[in-house]
Amino acid sequence: MLKLTLERKKKGLTQKQVAEQIGITDRTYRRIEAGEQGPSYIVLKKIEDLYGLESPHRKFFIEVCEDDNNINLKKKQERREEK
Repeated sequence: MLKLTLERKKKGLTQKQVAEQIGITDRTYRRIEAGEQGPSYIVLKKIEDLYGLESPHRKFFIEVCEDDNNINLKKKQERREEK
């Protein structure tokens, strides 16, 4: 995620400082910045707020989470009905 590196450097922050500000470990932030790990929605939002960005992927991410939640709710309901 080269853009995250550029944004962080524009702000004059270290990876450790960013991690502390958004409430994750510096190892986790390094992995996110390197593209080795994707951020959770909450972490993504905190990164966007810190850097003043908005991800074009946020809407898709939210939709995927909502779909997953709906599927999980449906499975729970089906299990209840089976009992």
